[in-house]
Amino acid sequence: MRRRNPEPPNAPSLPVHIFWATVRIVLFIILIIPSVPLTLVSHFVCPPHPSWSLRRHLVISSARLYYRWSYRWSLPRPEGKQAWKGRGFIWWISGRSRGGTKVVEVKLGKERALPFKNLVWNATKPVDEGKVTIEDVPGFWTAPDEGGWWERGDEPAKKGEKVLVYLAGGSWVMIHPMATPFPYGFSKHTGCRVFSVNYRKALSPSTAWPAQLFDALAGYTYLLSLGFEPQNIGLVGDSSGAHLILALTRFIGEGCQGKLGMPGAMFLISPTTDLAHPSPAPARTDFLCPYLNMRAVPSFTRYFSPEDLCENAYLSPGVTGGFSYLLPKEGAGDIGYNQERRPSEDTNAHSEHTAVEAPASATSDAHSVSIKHPSVSPRPPIVWIQYGTTEVLAPSIRVFVSKLRKEGVLMEVDEVDGGVHDDMGFAWALREGEGSSWERVCERLRRWVDEGKSVL
Repeated sequence: MRRRNPEPPNAPSLPVHIFWATVRIVLFIILIIPSVPLTLVSHFVCPPHPSWSLRRHLVISSARLYYRWSYRWSLPRPEGKQAWKGRGFIWWISGRSRGGTKVVEVKLGKERALPFKNLVWNATKPVDEGKVTIEDVPGFWTAPDEGGWWERGDEPAKKGEKVLVYLAGGSWVMIHPMATPFPYGFSKHTGCRVFSVNYRKALSPSTAWPAQLFDALAGYTYLLSLGFEPQNIGLVGDSSGAHLILALTRFIGEGCQGKLGMPGAMFLISPTTDLAHPSPAPARTDFLCPYLNMRAVPSFTRYFSPEDLCENAYLSPGVTGGFSYLLPKEGAGDIGYNQERRPSEDTNAHSEHTAVEAPASATSDAHSVSIKHPSVSPRPPIVWIQYGTTEVLAPSIRVFVSKLRKEGVLMEVDEVDGGVHDDMGFAWALREGEGSSWERVCERLRRWVDEGKSVL
């Protein structure tokens, strides 16, 4: 008989959080002083990778030092609803602005996920349902200030309009999507709207897996209710956000009995695919450290047995395989993107374009719009994967890619030479120019958004 993990960690109390936050700040300040000159010496004597600039080496080394001590002894605490608005220092340090976009917050009512409750339990197969709840969660529209037809940013879809959905990483326990540069950058680079779901963080018994799947489903059905065709929805996620995309598409393809259509594209940046081995040893070629996942994964998977970490396809898709839901269906025709992408190569990926009539109206209360039955495309979603060759998750991602290839899944793979985990964030912060991982992500998203516009 399988039993769930005993005594998983929870978010600390406020006094405990303040204590450990003070300890990590003091330790970081003390250790960064000798770390900088040591990094300077090591860069000129034996750099981690030939392509790294000194600036990149210093930033990644400092980030690794910070993450090594940040959550070594406790998980983070849930952030307040408006905490993301107070992250201006990040933008000030980077010398950038969130300007040029507008943000509209909507409420994703729990009734959007409730119809799928039993199907989710049957698909994910927890040892017991525990105290996991289905709750309202916030969603955020990001739209360019100029060049779009929308006034608010949360209007119903127009004919053939494409939308990007961003699911943030953060080891399932931290990071608000709007506290990252990605929704704003994706919107400005592609000229389309981006919808971000602030799914619940796995910091308590009620927010453990599959709470995040319920939240992602609420966001997906909300977009369908606005008139977006499934094939015009592109899912973008980094790290644990990419893990959630894999779970969401698996549920759509296998677990929901054909009630929802598959999205048009999946953009997976440094995806987490193996929870059986979520904490690889730290390396000087990456900033990622094992200590956060050593606490985050037990909290996230508290209602699943240790065996499930190896055998459950929703938890460890890179271990189990089984990607038939990503294969072309009968009548799909020529997909046109059966190749793997390398940094120097170009691709000609094509997704189906279908014009639809948008609902007459929508409001900022996301649960007030009724869902329409989606038209289902026989074509599978475009699968685009980017990862760094020096990141600590690279071996598990390569195993994941090989399983996709072995099962016949058509995909594009973008290996970033010398790239670290979630490299696009560092490329953005360091203002690395043409050919950087950030520019390549934006270029691929823009190419997908632009496909089919000529027939509108």
